[in-house]
Amino acid sequence: MSKKTKTKKTKGKLSNFTNQFFIFFKNRQTQTVIGSFFVFLSFFLLIAFISFFFSWQEDQSTLTEFSNRTLPTNNLLGKLGARLSHFFIYNGFGLASFVLVFLTFITGASILLKAKFDSILTSWNWGLFNMIWIAIAVGFVSEKHALLSGVIGYEINDYLQTFIGKPGLAIVLFFVFITYLIVRFK
Repeated sequence: MSKKTKTKKTKGKLSNFTNQFFIFFKNRQTQTVIGSFFVFLSFFLLIAFISFFFSWQEDQSTLTEFSNRTLPTNNLLGKLGARLSHFFIYNGFGLASFVLVFLTFITGASILLKAKFDSILTSWNWGLFNMIWIAIAVGFVSEKHALLSGVIGYEINDYLQTFIGKPGLAIVLFFVFITYLIVRFK
């Protein structure tokens, strides 16, 4: 009998916590703060990513010395901007990382304008699909400039070319692009 009572109390506490959680996020002030955060984060990432293309070679040596205040960085947003842009552009998706900036801005604007959560989720799904496709396509077109496709785009491109060849990858990329246009824009 005592076990049932504890279970009911636990469920009551859990549902109370869940209710408080949703009430907190349904508050307009909270939505404004979170939406504004995402909008400003998108501008932060945009400046860091653009600055990365002008200063990435000089900032390579500063990435491992994050806490060393005497070692300057050339990224406009300092060491944090250099680390974030190195992670997303160099080690990530290359130019396709700018899609992340767009998605972050759309998320913040949608929260500020009280859009449905489904529209935000749909935007992220298509955006992540676009990031992968763009990274692979840029790696396919420009093998000399691996920075533009990032490590992910370069490695996936190299892997696919090993198994289906360069003409096969061109056909697959074109097919996926046409399918995307048909499905996305009906």
